[in-house]
Amino acid sequence: MNASQLLCELEARGATVAPSGDSLDIEAPRGVLTPKVLAAVKEQKQALLQVLAALGATPKNPPASTCSFDVGRAYQPFRAVAHARKLFRLGKISEAQRDILINHSEEPKL
Repeated sequence: MNASQLLCELEARGATVAPSGDSLDIEAPRGVLTPKVLAAVKEQKQALLQVLAALGATPKNPPASTCSFDVGRAYQPFRAVAHARKLFRLGKISEAQRDILINHSEEPKL
């Protein structure tokens, strides 16, 4: 699996990956970052940083999705939670709105 595929797989599971200097900042629902996934991330770290740089990602602005994946394979139980966290990080919703969305696990509509 190359870095782009790994990035897409993490996104499909509800994780967000952003560069943080020479390291990666990964936010993911519980259970996504298994030892196997972490090993793949460590192995592909430099390539992931290059892909993120090419996408224009910054620590406060993770890349927009460039992946196409089968929605049926997505990590569905945490989709709303990951989406709410992403909207909050992008400054589109307040902390209170994020908490409401996470607690109610509804798909946010903008």
